[in-house]
Amino acid sequence: MVYLGLPLGANMRLAKSWDPVIKKFRSRLHSWKGRLLSFAERLVLLKSVLSSLPLIYLSMFAIPVAVAKKLVRLQRTFLWGAPQHLKSLVSWPGLK
Repeated sequence: MVYLGLPLGANMRLAKSWDPVIKKFRSRLHSWKGRLLSFAERLVLLKSVLSSLPLIYLSMFAIPVAVAKKLVRLQRTFLWGAPQHLKSLVSWPGLK
């Protein structure tokens, strides 16, 4: 059951309980044409739109590490415009 956008009775320590947030991230990213945007435009979209999506969940629940890594990976891939199989040129602390 969902009340005001938050699941009631779900175990939010499980990564699968965060699937609505991940799906919302992916749907937003697929609707944007990242290759047509400049680096600065992609950065503004990430900071203004995607960073605010999980705020309702984060105000009530602690995010599992696996979910946080997945969200950062989606943002990083969109920002740099690189395919999923390429590795970053710079180390991202704590997100190996």
